Amino acid sequence: MLQRRDFLKALGLGTIVVAGSALAGCSAQEGVTAQQNPTQSMQLSGSAAVSFSQSADVVIIGSGIAGFSAAMDPLEAGMSVLIAEKQSLLGGESYLSNGVFYVVGTELQQAAGVGVNPDDAWVARLDAEGADWDEARQEYQKRLFDRAPAWVDRVIADYGASFANPADYAGVSTDIILPKNGIGDTQSVMTPIRDALVNKGLSTVTGMRATAFIVDPDGNVVGVRFRAEETNKVLDVEAKKAVVVATGGFSGNQEMMALNVPAQAEVGCLSSCCHSMGEGMELCLGLGGEMQDLSLEENLLADIPNASAWGAFAPVLQLGPNGARFAPEDNRFAAANRCFANQMGYWWLVFDEQLMNGTQAANVARVRQEHSDRVLGPFEDTAGLADALGVAQDALEATLASYDDAVRAGTDGEQGKTHFLASLSAPFYAMKLFPKRYRTRGGAHVDERARLLLASDGAPIENVFCCGAAAMGTHDGLSACAASGLLAGESIVELFATAQDEARAK
Repeated sequence: MLQRRDFLKALGLGTIVVAGSALAGCSAQEGVTAQQNPTQSMQLSGSAAVSFSQSADVVIIGSGIAGFSAAMDPLEAGMSVLIAEKQSLLGGESYLSNGVFYVVGTELQQAAGVGVNPDDAWVARLDAEGADWDEARQEYQKRLFDRAPAWVDRVIADYGASFANPADYAGVSTDIILPKNGIGDTQSVMTPIRDALVNKGLSTVTGMRATAFIVDPDGNVVGVRFRAEETNKVLDVEAKKAVVVATGGFSGNQEMMALNVPAQAEVGCLSSCCHSMGEGMELCLGLGGEMQDLSLEENLLADIPNASAWGAFAPVLQLGPNGARFAPEDNRFAAANRCFANQMGYWWLVFDEQLMNGTQAANVARVRQEHSDRVLGPFEDTAGLADALGVAQDALEATLASYDDAVRAGTDGEQGKTHFLASLSAPFYAMKLFPKRYRTRGGAHVDERARLLLASDGAPIENVFCCGAAAMGTHDGLSACAASGLLAGESIVELFATAQDEARAK
């Protein structure tokens, strides 16, 4: 487990600014709060006094799908909301993802006559992952599970998000939905949500990196300090009611990977995961927040993420450097995980016209154009394909023959593939892929309302919320990140309404 002093060393950022005093540095103690910090009266060279130049009821750090989702309920409740993003464009890593949502029970799936019973799916989830969950963890996970389909239904009905009809890609896993134009088309979901939020009053700022929580002399979080990426200028933003940390994980921070997940530290990082540097976790640590599950390994993906999902929508083969199959092609993680575990270095994704003319044709065409240097073919026979792959023709033909036997038998005893068990035919194409990490599993420990918990006593910080990959337990991808953001936004509205009611009662 990463120690707090090692974590801070890996990030090198300040974490607390005390309003009305100088910048307070973090002690090497574990779980230091502003009240306990013995240095808060000392001035650090170069620190700037707090000066709020902007204010909002809710300040959200990060503009991925979790951050957008956290803004929905507060805006609809009449609160002012500001989303701050360190990149130059909104969307975060979510916008760069392959757009596959793992979710069950949506109205979209029910109308298409596909999907599984949510109750059965939850029981299966508990059987697969819940053995070590305590009551609080199970409650949090169940809230995410229930909110994922509700989020999909809501963004379709109220925010204009567009998803494909699940009936149009029948035969795939029944817990998947895709954006309107298939794999990789996150803009059909996120752009309408962004525009609708702005129409509801959302304020946004880009190119601003969060560097510190601002607390008052009593230790209450009252804002966030940002640094402009281009000018290095400081921006202090007042948060009248709450702060939401939606900054992603730490998959792009090589030192943190080495400290926490050393087995995967040697795997390269997708271009998108360089955004996930763990800053949000560092901010939470500065308040004395607890981290959880940082050492858990996450699945790997192909370095062209969209291609990882192709086998779930059309017949493809995944071959090792020796020309043999080594993973079930309908599992988007299996090939990358096994390639790295077996020290293969790379693998080949072999496909034919069935993929190029199938339901994901637009995505396949786009990937082929963007990565033309990685796509080989067409090849009219196995001789040309074998030569291009650098494998013996007889070895490749033996692989194809064995796979064709499985197709005729209707069962893949070799690798366990269950979807799109169909033969390939010339012309053949191939793409060279490499295993890459793309996200992490652990993050800030939160309660069932998505509030950050203190390491010292497990108590929640009432107005600091964490969601998306910055929080533990959202490794299901986009749907879980969206659900955790929705949970944070709901909780802010509920807690604020409760506080107002209590104030009126007095």
